[in-house]
Amino acid sequence: MQKLQQPQGRAYAFFQSPCTRERIVQALANMKAEPEMKLPRALGLEVVPLAKVCHGHPIVSEDAERPLLGLAILWQEKKANFFMKAVLAGQTDRQVAGIVGDIFNLLYSCTEILGPENKPVADVYFRYGNAYVSKLSLDRM
Repeated sequence: MQKLQQPQGRAYAFFQSPCTRERIVQALANMKAEPEMKLPRALGLEVVPLAKVCHGHPIVSEDAERPLLGLAILWQEKKANFFMKAVLAGQTDRQVAGIVGDIFNLLYSCTEILGPENKPVADVYFRYGNAYVSKLSLDRM
């Protein structure tokens, strides 16, 4: 008898940071390890430089994720320099986007990670039907 695999919710973030990838990954690991943050331990987070995504990094490998390449170029023009992919089994894409939004809200208080600018360059996207939509755009509606 085959075991049914839980669907995996996915969300994607484009953001600007003056820090190294290693520093961002460490900050995210620290957040996940902190019980007060209440982030799911099973949440998979992968961060890569946005330039690598624009040049074919395998983080965007599934056919359904190909539209993200156009968004990557757009966000690179807006001066974003990192891409994050979040995956969590048993959640919808929108739920995972909500978790990633919460992570960015926590990171906004850490100017070392997102920079001291008053207006951060960042957004979270998730698949909605056949398109990728901005979580921030939906939150404003």
